[in-house]
Amino acid sequence: MTQRGRPPGAARGCAAHLCALAVAVGSVPDARANGRFPSAGQVAFHPTDPNHWVVRATFGLLQTRDAGKSWGWVCERVLDTTGNEDPFVLVTASSALLLATAAGLRRSVDGACSWNQPAGAATAELHVDLAAHPANAHAAVALYRTGTQTDAPYAVAATLDDGASWQPFGVPMPAGFLALALEAAAPAGPGLPLRLVASGRTGPGHQQLGLLRTDDNGKTWSPRIVPRADGLGAYVSAVAASSAPGPLRIFVRVDGEPGDTLLVSDDDGATWMTALDVGGAMTGFARSPDGKTTLVGVAGEGPGGVYRAGPDLQFAKVAALQALCLGWGPAGLFACGSELTTPFTLGRSTDAGATWTPRLQRAHVEPQACPDATPAGLLCPPYWLRLAPRLGSPEKSTPPSKPTTPNTTCRTSRGAAGMGWLLALAGCVGAWACQRGLARRRAVVLRRG
Repeated sequence: MTQRGRPPGAARGCAAHLCALAVAVGSVPDARANGRFPSAGQVAFHPTDPNHWVVRATFGLLQTRDAGKSWGWVCERVLDTTGNEDPFVLVTASSALLLATAAGLRRSVDGACSWNQPAGAATAELHVDLAAHPANAHAAVALYRTGTQTDAPYAVAATLDDGASWQPFGVPMPAGFLALALEAAAPAGPGLPLRLVASGRTGPGHQQLGLLRTDDNGKTWSPRIVPRADGLGAYVSAVAASSAPGPLRIFVRVDGEPGDTLLVSDDDGATWMTALDVGGAMTGFARSPDGKTTLVGVAGEGPGGVYRAGPDLQFAKVAALQALCLGWGPAGLFACGSELTTPFTLGRSTDAGATWTPRLQRAHVEPQACPDATPAGLLCPPYWLRLAPRLGSPEKSTPPSKPTTPNTTCRTSRGAAGMGWLLALAGCVGAWACQRGLARRRAVVLRRG
């Protein structure tokens, strides 16, 4: 991901929204998702509502609240992401949406129509990952870099109020650790701290793969080495905790050539065994809620497919599906796909991965109905006009009518009734200044990329 600076006042108020809209109207990017074929890369679930799912796709964010009967779309522009960035998304118990982006944390409480930067610990820094608290659906932790320099230490922030505010979780990680992923394990007992495991690269020149573990609220971080000298990166995929104090079972995916490897440790990372190595890129990982079943998605001809194992971790290929992600939530087991190679963008399995049925197909996507005054209401319509035909839905090229809400930021930014976003360009006199600020911001992005 690319570290991006945010100049003071950027993306604030009506002038900022209209400036961004002017750029969108003048030059709408190719709707094939930044040159990529439209596909899904992550599915997130509401922790208590089995009908609420969120899909991060290459062309924006998709959301259903009726178990896949209908899907609403918001454009990437609203998410404040750049290029091929694929931010991690998390849903909390209050239905708040959280995004970990290169520009910092983003939070939405109106169904993705608008996003803000929450208050607290370094929420404007590069954020790498998010992890839900296993025992508190209103709580989460975020992995971020503490500065703009590439060698700045990484740290963790925590929230207890659905992402509204964030506080430091202990001390920063040791210098020289390049963090790539974060997972959380339930406390070992009542009143005991949350246990975290971060994975990444460490050592001189970041030549080694390693882990950091804390079980004292981040006061100390204990290092471990992942024994794969040829690995390109280590990504912790799951952490299984016992109900009593004791070692954690840690799953780590190691990027490598010609394929990835799934390693497992049952002693907090002191020793490791290879659980799966079939010579392909591992694109998905999921464990059943009871921890008895583990699934891995592998891409590519030959080894590509879905692999399943029981408690003994003896994997066998159970489906030829080319899954781009796997997720096991309250509504069951799901897989992301690209409709070039799979019959769906999101599918569900009721037999632990052997067979799959479509729950989301591109042609059934509709633009989400957002008020005109929100960023999505202002910015997304021109994108939809180009995206809809590429999704196979030319008959749906006209965005649905949006709820009308007063624009208290700039009352002149809304045109006459029925003119919508096309007249918004004549709204605020501050749009020109905002556009100059946006151009400076993009220049910073290119210099730092």
